Amino acid sequence: MSKQISRNIYCFFLLLFISSCTPFNAGVEDSFTEEGCLVQKEPIIKSSAHNINFFLETSGSMAGFMPAGKATEFQTSMWDLIATLGGEPQNRLRMFQLPSRKQSPLPITAVSFRSDLNNGKFKFGQETDIPEMLDSIMAKASDNTVSILVSDLIFSPAGNSPSLLAQFKTDIRTRFAGKKLGSAILQLNSSFYYQKGKKVHTNTPYYMWLMGAPGPVKDLTEKIKAQLNISNEITDGLAPISAAYSILPYAVTNASAVANICAEDQRYYCLTEWDGQTPNMEVALAINLRALPLHTNIRQLLTAVNTSATVFVEQADTHFNLQPQDDKLRSQVSATHFVRLKISGLSQESNLITLNLKDQKPDWVAKADQNTPGLNSLVEGLEQALPRKKGLLARPIRLLITKRTY
Repeated sequence: MSKQISRNIYCFFLLLFISSCTPFNAGVEDSFTEEGCLVQKEPIIKSSAHNINFFLETSGSMAGFMPAGKATEFQTSMWDLIATLGGEPQNRLRMFQLPSRKQSPLPITAVSFRSDLNNGKFKFGQETDIPEMLDSIMAKASDNTVSILVSDLIFSPAGNSPSLLAQFKTDIRTRFAGKKLGSAILQLNSSFYYQKGKKVHTNTPYYMWLMGAPGPVKDLTEKIKAQLNISNEITDGLAPISAAYSILPYAVTNASAVANICAEDQRYYCLTEWDGQTPNMEVALAINLRALPLHTNIRQLLTAVNTSATVFVEQADTHFNLQPQDDKLRSQVSATHFVRLKISGLSQESNLITLNLKDQKPDWVAKADQNTPGLNSLVEGLEQALPRKKGLLARPIRLLITKRTY
């Protein structure tokens, strides 16, 4: 009898040992290795050389940003940008002034640009025909050129023609349709002087519009965002972003599952040993979303796709209050956001949770249209020519929850 009991105990521990050594993801989910590491990690994006054509629109409505004897945010930011772009040896920077409609772009040197910028000495025109400006800009672009237009983007065609204003969206769409182009519009703000410098408006919007091959536009946009104080941003036609992430195993207590570390990168993507009896679970994540457009509402846009379980985003913000082990993970992935999920309806042997961010026009565009008439039509034209993506993330965030096998 005692031998039989001993044999049973031996068999129990042998099975336990075998189950602990068996890969928990053997043939279950091809997004992960058998040890729970991601098959495809985020790509490393290397900076490359850029051919940059810089265009400053100098219609009359832009003069107030460049008063003589003042120091507006516009003047400071423009010279900061030009000095940086022109000072990088890998860049080839050409500069132009766009005075008014029916006038060709005027080449300008950095020395002349700085003098005219600080003293308001540009040749200021009367009307801003944005479609015509785009024709001039695109005529000087090659396949690897990023064009930057600095403008208040207030569309004022000849005689403020109602028909031309109504056709503005179509004119934008036709200039981008069928072309492998990307677009990024960055909104900035500056003091603006009017009535010959006697009065000033603060926080008057102006824009940097980058256009060209999607990769270089995306790369240069990130550099500008890191350098200047950008208020808002909207992109079209750019490649989805990559997001490094990890489960934070100590941020929540899950008695029904155990976080599994990936030995390759020391991050957590999987929860194993789920008891199969607890259908609800909380999961905390550290995610690097630095490349997202500014002011993206993570909690509103983060959604589960192709997932049988129900996922609710309980928390998504930029504040971290973590234990040392989790804080090390946050630092490792250069996380910008802390996300807490509530998952319900777990029922499968293997539960794959797939998350992405919806790509939609940000709310600020409609509000900005009040101060920048025509901006909404411009953006709608871009969206028709450069359709939005299904999701902002190139590779969705994937989490695997596997059931205990013994």
